[in-house]
Amino acid sequence: MGQSVLITSRRAKPESPTTPFKDFRIVQFDWHDDSTFMKPFSYISYHRTELGEDISPIDRVLLIVPISMNMLDHMRPFVESAMRQGVKRFVLVSATPARKGEPGLGKVHEYIENLGMEWCVLRPSWFMENFATNYRAVPFVSIDDVVPVACQALLAKKSLNREQIIVGPELLSYNQAASIFSRVLNRPITHRRETAMEHAKLYKMVGLGEVDADLLTRYDTSVARGSDEEVFADCRISGCGRNREKNMLIRKGVPSTPSLESFMS
Repeated sequence: MGQSVLITSRRAKPESPTTPFKDFRIVQFDWHDDSTFMKPFSYISYHRTELGEDISPIDRVLLIVPISMNMLDHMRPFVESAMRQGVKRFVLVSATPARKGEPGLGKVHEYIENLGMEWCVLRPSWFMENFATNYRAVPFVSIDDVVPVACQALLAKKSLNREQIIVGPELLSYNQAASIFSRVLNRPITHRRETAMEHAKLYKMVGLGEVDADLLTRYDTSVARGSDEEVFADCRISGCGRNREKNMLIRKGVPSTPSLESFMS
């Protein structure tokens, strides 16, 4: 789309032919280290003024939240600094279980919406690439399908200034998903339900603290109680992320989210 892109990462490394970001600019950034908050802006300033490169200032930011119950406390200082540096639009990646104003992502959603800046909050359903376990049906969405929505939210001339629900084309229970895996892989795959306590234990095993693990478990529990089924039902009426003709964010011609079976094939 002819736009300059700067990628940030906690473990930013020098560009090399073997890195997935070899064709992009990348700079270090860590939500838990405020000394990195100005690095993206310093990087752009240096390349513009010292090296004379033709790259635009940062005026739009895609926000990927840190996993933390108090994530807003980590994010607010950067957002405020970014506004002082000329950022005019923020696009937040949230999730369907995270309603505005609720703890965690919901608080960040509320904050971004009330800034008085250009904004959009993306609320995709569970990613089929990041398969977990649950009790109820989920309208799995592909990461590849979220990307064009995020691009439109960032690059559209007129900011949408609303949340955008993104769901897949069908509701699937985890037992149904296991059946699809079995058919495509030609070997038996079964689904075992996990309790909320087992989920929390798993999150702690991968390094999350108790409070943060409980936050993610809360989202899992919400989906287990049918929150995504309700979102999917609403989307069937309003269009949301399923009806591409009614979706203001997704340009015509972008394919809809593939089914889980076609994704695996």
